[in-house]
Amino acid sequence: MLTQNAYTLTQAIKHWGKDFTVTRFGTNEYGEPIGNIPVGSFRGLFHTSSRYLNITLQESAAVSTAKELRLLTLSTDKVQQGDTVTLDNRKYSVTGTDDVGGLHLCTDISLQEV
Repeated sequence: MLTQNAYTLTQAIKHWGKDFTVTRFGTNEYGEPIGNIPVGSFRGLFHTSSRYLNITLQESAAVSTAKELRLLTLSTDKVQQGDTVTLDNRKYSVTGTDDVGGLHLCTDISLQEV
């Protein structure tokens, strides 16, 4: 079953996915900034998910929703929080990564537009 899921995910990313690059701010051995260094190029499915924010207003509460930008890619440990993703000539900051289901099959990358 896991093999079938891996194959299905691979085919979906291959067919509908988008290419993106990841860079990371680097420093030399003296701690001086050297600019962005490339981490790698990947392919993934760009999607959104809803996150819920509770906002308390005096004696009542209002719940508002916000869309969270995400990229689903094959499992990788190269992408870290704080990296920069370039997708369709737009830059995003990585706010977190998640190994979906703990299966080491795919990684869901949370993004915030810069």
